[in-house]
Amino acid sequence: MDLKETLNDFLSVALSQKEMSLCLVSKENLSDYNNFFLEEGFRVSENIMDFLNLLEKGGDILFMPKIEDSKNIYDIATQFPTGQINFLNNESMETVWINPVYENSRVIVLIAKENLDQNLLAPFGLTYQE
Repeated sequence: MDLKETLNDFLSVALSQKEMSLCLVSKENLSDYNNFFLEEGFRVSENIMDFLNLLEKGGDILFMPKIEDSKNIYDIATQFPTGQINFLNNESMETVWINPVYENSRVIVLIAKENLDQNLLAPFGLTYQE
């Protein structure tokens, strides 16, 4: 089974889930996976506030967090299934409330295995690991 076929199987199950999905890959393959998701029509974000805005719009979303975003990602992934996310914007020091869209949406967080904080695994639903 090739990479594209395996990832398409993963994505077919991730559709309309009320949990964010996690994709763990090696650092050297991050760009290959990013390109795959771009080709599949995913909107890609590397910024927390942009990611939150995309969650409220729904659709296919790929988030590639920075290492220092681990706690924020954990907090967002924990709240995602509840239907409402409360997040403190550290830049403006304002609380942001969003309601994620689940229907016809796939939310994938792409992380290099080498950068994975083991505590981050708990709040995710489906997990793909190369």
